[in-house]
Amino acid sequence: MIPEPIYKEFVEKFSDKTHIQPSKEDLNASVDKILNECYDELIASLNMVRSEYHSNRIKPEDRYVNLFESAGAENLFLSNKYTRVISEKLGHKFEDIASLSVKAFNHEEELGIMLRGIDVIIYDGTNIRYTQLKTKCDTLTGSQVPRSNRELAIHQHSIFAAALNLGGRWTFGNRTDNLNPVTRLAGSQFWNLIGMDYNHILRRCKELILRLEEELY
Repeated sequence: MIPEPIYKEFVEKFSDKTHIQPSKEDLNASVDKILNECYDELIASLNMVRSEYHSNRIKPEDRYVNLFESAGAENLFLSNKYTRVISEKLGHKFEDIASLSVKAFNHEEELGIMLRGIDVIIYDGTNIRYTQLKTKCDTLTGSQVPRSNRELAIHQHSIFAAALNLGGRWTFGNRTDNLNPVTRLAGSQFWNLIGMDYNHILRRCKELILRLEEELY
């Protein structure tokens, strides 16, 4: 939880933030700006990945990462690398998008504190909700679930959220010994809670992926 000496500052800043309620159009424009910046950053990162692949083409056979690299199957090898870079970058951008909401708070940027396992803090009008935000319902592996439970269950009213609801099954579930139950929210359930347009976010994310595919292939 937020240390007591900082809690008053947190409440004051949250109060100041809620005085300014941007329109849906302004929020969507800010989402577009974040995702356009994401595209530019990704192109730079992915071009670096491609350059690294070509610079490593001449090396001993036993030093290749996998069969795809050894065979010189550039597209197959790079596709796996690309998707990992894109997924990681998008995950961070979802935190930035959530922080556009007057109901969400980036504690690291706005208070300078880190809370283990917490990506954003939400005020739903009644409760302060410590939230861990992942890209999809099945982002966590089985070995990661206990850690997320430990990080979230110490807080009351905490949330495990999936930014996108793409139909996958939840890999996160509450443990029977959790001190506090953790609420799971996916897609529109999460974004509606903080007053954001999920359909716009999803549409722009799909457009981003298609732009990247066109540029890379």
